[in-house]
Amino acid sequence: MRLLLLLLLAAPAPLAAQPACGAETRGQLACMAGRSCLCRHEQGGSLTGIPPGWAWDCGALRPDCPPPAAAKQAAPNLFLGPLSRPQRSPAR
Repeated sequence: MRLLLLLLLAAPAPLAAQPACGAETRGQLACMAGRSCLCRHEQGGSLTGIPPGWAWDCGALRPDCPPPAAAKQAAPNLFLGPLSRPQRSPAR
């Protein structure tokens, strides 16, 4: 019993649920693992062994997700001082 409890506590946390992809969500975009994925119908085929159906297209040609709004920060307003060189007094 203790071993079972220990195994349950040591198990990794479940991953976030993947959004459903189907006819009602056709064309929907979702950010998964930093990639902008598109819900679309895949043809499948006997050569690849993939059955036809709805699937997320997260291929290498898909763009990355835009950064979150909180990560976009304006550049800090820095004062660099006068940009001209100070004038030296004439030598006597």
